[in-house]
Amino acid sequence: MSTTMQLTGIGVGDLQDAAAQEAVRIIRRAKGDRRAATVALLRMLRTWDLVTDEDLTVLERLNDLGFDAAAGTTDAETAYVEARRLRTELVVKRGSPVALALASADVGSYISAESDDGHVVYKKSSLGWQATLASAGAAIGGVLGDRDGAILGGAIGGIVGKVVDDCLA
Repeated sequence: MSTTMQLTGIGVGDLQDAAAQEAVRIIRRAKGDRRAATVALLRMLRTWDLVTDEDLTVLERLNDLGFDAAAGTTDAETAYVEARRLRTELVVKRGSPVALALASADVGSYISAESDDGHVVYKKSSLGWQATLASAGAAIGGVLGDRDGAILGGAIGGIVGKVVDDCLA
């Protein structure tokens, strides 16, 4: 059955409710730890064969880089450069479309700015919603629309998460 057929009759409000309930359930199970919740979501995508084992390794590394950069335990510029390298490797190795959507959203969540001395510096939001909502969007999209739904859900979740991070920062 095509994604279009599966989504017929599901409204935006239905999707909002499903996404919110699933995100809350997973975050509660992770005891409020969004990093752990994101890992759980990524592993769900693997269980459903929406990403490969190799994709999962890359996505978990991207997750670690992002949360460490946000916490200040890893230099954000170093994390950004590695994140771009990992995303490029996924492209070259023909990673799954879901992994590519999530990796692209992750790389796009780094912010560049000019420092006082004119150098470009990078930072990552300390809130971590981008990674969590991208992963949740992919999981929910995967349930509703298989691989195509996961790709779209991951991309939309990544966009929404970045907006949330930027607005709450």
